[in-house]
Amino acid sequence: MSKAQLKKCIKSMPKEELIEVILGLYDARKEA
Repeated sequence: MSKAQLKKCIKSMPKEELIEVILGLYDARKEA
């Protein structure tokens, strides 16, 4: 996925959902 596509996807997400996604990615990175 390109950066532009990702930006569009993020902008269409509700903030609560975005926070969940970011925290999930953060946790996954920490465990790796």
